[in-house]
Amino acid sequence: MRHDIRIIFRTIQSLTELTRFPDLDWIIDGRRRTLIFAESINEGFRINAYLLKLGGDDPQLSRRVRMFNALNWESYNDETLALWRDNDDAQIIVATAVLAVGMDSNLTTLLSMEN
Repeated sequence: MRHDIRIIFRTIQSLTELTRFPDLDWIIDGRRRTLIFAESINEGFRINAYLLKLGGDDPQLSRRVRMFNALNWESYNDETLALWRDNDDAQIIVATAVLAVGMDSNLTTLLSMEN
């Protein structure tokens, strides 16, 4: 049991075959560390693209919103986790279940850090 983590489950009400996810608008403005699990890489890509569009001209956007999936280079996924751990600007990871497969205590600690 971790008291420093707040888990919120929300089902997206918008049609997920589209490119707009207005149910997620609150995340980009909230500035809280958020991990979004998508059902597929395709869905994760569309969610990521939508959040990047919402972020506008923020110069730190490529650090704030990141993807984590099996099609990324391992170095990109490693960089995503390093940013999450070491950079206060890192805010959102849009991931597939591959992030949770084989999760160890170091990763759990990494993901549980809250601003």
